[in-house]
Amino acid sequence: MTKGRLSKIIVSLVCGLLTCILAQTLLLAKEDPTIVADNDEYSVFAAVMFPRNPEIPEHIKDDLQRRIFLDENRVALVGIPSNHFGLCRITSKSTLPVRQPDQEMIIDYNLKNAQAGLIDMNKLQPFVPKNGGINLVDPPRFSMSLDSKAPRSGVTFLSRPGFNNSRTKAVIQIAHVADPEMGVGYSVYLDKSKLSGNWIITGADLTRRY
Repeated sequence: MTKGRLSKIIVSLVCGLLTCILAQTLLLAKEDPTIVADNDEYSVFAAVMFPRNPEIPEHIKDDLQRRIFLDENRVALVGIPSNHFGLCRITSKSTLPVRQPDQEMIIDYNLKNAQAGLIDMNKLQPFVPKNGGINLVDPPRFSMSLDSKAPRSGVTFLSRPGFNNSRTKAVIQIAHVADPEMGVGYSVYLDKSKLSGNWIITGADLTRRY
């Protein structure tokens, strides 16, 4: 077999292999999102949309001091709706920079959010307060304005939450887009209360505003 003939065979095999890899990649990209099944994740979804007040330590008895404590520790997500949401049923793919001391939590976050997830309303509903409302919507197609399927008040997007190993801390991203030129987003940090077991927002970083 001549060198020229051998080279053609090798090139043909390599091209065939690359074609197979490309086909598998495209197939995976078109796969349906994985349904989110973890109840802890749904609990965090609800906690970031319907935030609870910080839990006041028992030693603070005075009404004025209690109000001061709430004012100093309550985290406001300005621009995010309250009580009623048009929530995208597909979670947002995203990554966060790994940092200490939240390394394990952010690694968990990045692993989960490498792929989009599908929110199951039947699993989310038990965590929604009685005065809260959620309407799951398909991802809108943004052009000059929100498409006809999107709520007029805009669409809220959630990532999947990441947890530390003991599941006492969580991080999640939330964004609300009213139209292509108006929106806001946050990375939100939560702690799980040792007393009630509720997730409480302890901090938030503004990630986008436009």
